[in-house]
Amino acid sequence: MHQMEVINRRTWSSPLSRRDYRNSSGFINEGERMVLGIGLANAKGGRVLDIGVGGGRTAALLAGEAGDYVGIDYTPEMVTLARSNHPGLRFENMDARDLSAFAKAPSISSSSAIMVSTPSIPMAANRSCGKSRVF
Repeated sequence: MHQMEVINRRTWSSPLSRRDYRNSSGFINEGERMVLGIGLANAKGGRVLDIGVGGGRTAALLAGEAGDYVGIDYTPEMVTLARSNHPGLRFENMDARDLSAFAKAPSISSSSAIMVSTPSIPMAANRSCGKSRVF
């Protein structure tokens, strides 16, 4: 495991990180609002894979526009928190560097899927899931 991944997993697993993520929602700045606005415009009624969902800060914003929403995070504690914050939404504990679990899931792997990732784009940018687009 790369040293940066060790640091990330330790950070996102900590009680202090979960406390901050428990109370956060919406956009963090105008740049994020603009980028996610582009993704939301493309996702209207479509499929969204939210990569690096954390505690689900943007989950309600994205799921409200999507026909099918799945949030993923590689930290089990964050997935538990996201499920607690948004009990009606689907969250999975998985790593964006391996999306093979969706290979046979037409709801996510189809060309109409939109993958959204704010903090995780650098890690997942070279990954692909069919012909999906990453925003």
